[in-house]
Amino acid sequence: MGPEQGKAQQFYRYTDTEGRVHIVTSLGSLPPGARGKAELVVLDAEATRAEHTVPMSGAADAKPFELDGVSFGAGFAVAIVLAAILKMMPEGMRWLPKLAVVVAIAALGTGLYLGYLRKTTGTGSGPLASPSSIIQDAKDAVEKVNQKQREREAELRAIQAEGATPAAASSKR
Repeated sequence: MGPEQGKAQQFYRYTDTEGRVHIVTSLGSLPPGARGKAELVVLDAEATRAEHTVPMSGAADAKPFELDGVSFGAGFAVAIVLAAILKMMPEGMRWLPKLAVVVAIAALGTGLYLGYLRKTTGTGSGPLASPSSIIQDAKDAVEKVNQKQREREAELRAIQAEGATPAAASSKR
């Protein structure tokens, strides 16, 4: 269960004699010897959410993608064109050429739609796109998120090392 909406929470962080960092929710939970050395930590849920939100397109002011009339209209138009072409084909035409025409139109429509998706998300500018380019865009977005996670983990290790350092120095004395 996460922090309550709009409320800041307080925690206390202290390092024990063995160098381990502890976080507790109240002063009463602190051992008597740690009360004077404990550090107050305030967690603001809204600030934390805003800090951990990563825009996928890289543009901070980009609006999120929404399916709209243009998307529906493009798909409907491709379906109408496909139906009209199939209707105009001669009755005696073999099924293989008909299938080839259907596949070609479907591939062109898919390429146009994927190009439109890339253009609206800010990851591409061409009118056509392949499924592999959409997959690559997704991989790039995941890599950005993973890099941010690695940076946060490095920050956490630095904080933990900082908390362990005073105890280690005092045990050497």
